[in-house]
Amino acid sequence: MKNIQFALFLVTALLLSSCIEEPQFKGFSNFKLDTYDNNVLLFNVDVLVNNPNKFGIKVKKSYLDVYVGESYIGKGKLTQAIKMKRKRESNLTIPVELALEKGALFKLIRLATAKKAMIRVEGVVRGSAMGIPKKVKVNKTKEVNIKDLGINFGSLLGN
Repeated sequence: MKNIQFALFLVTALLLSSCIEEPQFKGFSNFKLDTYDNNVLLFNVDVLVNNPNKFGIKVKKSYLDVYVGESYIGKGKLTQAIKMKRKRESNLTIPVELALEKGALFKLIRLATAKKAMIRVEGVVRGSAMGIPKKVKVNKTKEVNIKDLGINFGSLLGN
């Protein structure tokens, strides 16, 4: 009897996980650099997302490769889980830890004189909806106006 219940639960879980719509990224703001130490940047960024689903979604700690232009910058990590409320547009503060590649800091500092940059994130984001885990491959590119980020590049150098 327990095997039948488990099989029924598994089939239901698979059917529900296929019904999950991907939340839509609307934009970001308020980039805030917290610290830079040992080639690791800790920062927060506010992200506006729309969750069209009838249930909340929890994005778990995930790792993504970060590129600026064609240059690999490093591995980004969401440092804590993020919750998106159901059928709502939310402004979420996302804490990120970015482990920089060797020489990537100088590539980032060169951005101070640029007006725009193409930022690409690639990897797998782990999440869950109604307790059902799901992994989503991400490969998103966004053109960013550097001035809108409000980054103090001098703080990267300790000024």
